[in-house]
Amino acid sequence: MQTGEIKYGRPILDRTIATDTTLDDAAGCALVSLDSTIRANISVGPPLDVAICVAGELRVGRRLSLAGDSPLYIGVQQGWNEGLKREFLELPRFEWEQGVA
Repeated sequence: MQTGEIKYGRPILDRTIATDTTLDDAAGCALVSLDSTIRANISVGPPLDVAICVAGELRVGRRLSLAGDSPLYIGVQQGWNEGLKREFLELPRFEWEQGVA
C-alpha cells in the first residue's frame, strides 16, 4: 500500500510489476514509485516505510524505514534518475530530428 497521492507513482507499478516479480523487486519498485510521488507532490515525503509479508504468514517478514538522507534511498533516487535520462535519450527520434521532411 502506498500512502499519499498514488496517481504519480502508479504508472511505474503498472509497467513493472508482473505475476513473476519477486517480493524484493516489488519492494524496490514500490520505493521508486514512492520517490516519483514525492517528486511530483510536495505533500508527500519521507520517511518511507517498507514492510514485506510473505503469503500464508501472519507476520511482517522484512521491514525498513528510510529517511530522506538514507544512503539506500539516495542511491535509488540517483540510479532511477540517471537510468530514466539515459533511456530517454535512447528513444526513437522524431522525423524532423533525423533530417526527414
